[in-house]
Amino acid sequence: MSKKLKKIHKKEKEITNLTFTGIILTIILIILLSYGLTNKIWKKDFQLGTASLRSSVQLYVTECLKKTLISGREVYGADIYNVKEYVYSNIEECTDNFNYLREEGFNIKQGIVSLIISYDNLGIHSKLKYPITVSKNGKEINIENFEFILQPTLEIITNDGFVNKGQIFISDNDLTSFEFNQETLIKDENDEKVKSLKITILHDNFINLGDKVVLGPLLYNDVNKITFSNPVKLTIKVPVKVLNRYDPTDVVIGMYNKDTALWNVYDNTILDEDLNYYIFSTTINKI
Repeated sequence: MSKKLKKIHKKEKEITNLTFTGIILTIILIILLSYGLTNKIWKKDFQLGTASLRSSVQLYVTECLKKTLISGREVYGADIYNVKEYVYSNIEECTDNFNYLREEGFNIKQGIVSLIISYDNLGIHSKLKYPITVSKNGKEINIENFEFILQPTLEIITNDGFVNKGQIFISDNDLTSFEFNQETLIKDENDEKVKSLKITILHDNFINLGDKVVLGPLLYNDVNKITFSNPVKLTIKVPVKVLNRYDPTDVVIGMYNKDTALWNVYDNTILDEDLNYYIFSTTINKI
């Protein structure tokens, strides 16, 4: 083999080794991130100054707020009081009282935690007051306000109020759909055409109404009393394990009214199922 060919093969081997090393490093980084070891990365950032420290703490607490808010909504659905209590009770456990900072020699002072949760057309708003003072080597930051918005999971967009025949709008988790089998005009209580509907789905929300259990979407929109000119098929798939405490034949689809805090129940719910899901469907003319 010529010297030139040997050099080429040597370079190819070096490139292969570098590529393999890069892949291994990427895999290691993914594993570190997936196992929640980003704290170690943030610890390094904390040495860079107060600006980095502030942004890191802001990110850390906001992620905990997001995590507990999503969990609270899944457990309690539209019940703002219990969602609030859930977040309030779990936020400090999520942050672990900043022990990972204490281990790095930081001094931590925490104030009284308070929380405001509200609904509007943008989603679920959470405003957390969590006073924290972090100090080390003469450097100190004070931070106390954190916010997160849990946005709607499904949006029905119209063409000047109309939805074409055959259109299907599916939630971002693929479990809920609105199916339009005919061209349909959507109007609000003032007989005005509706440009869009933003809806958050409460698959895991079950509220006993007498002898029935209700599940369904929660409408987040400043538009109330929506009417459809033709029936719309609403389908909700619920994982079998979620309903293991309930008889699926007792479940009906409902729509929550955030202004009255009442559920409107659709009694014509049809039940189907496959290996993994109970599939509930109904036709609606209004919300």
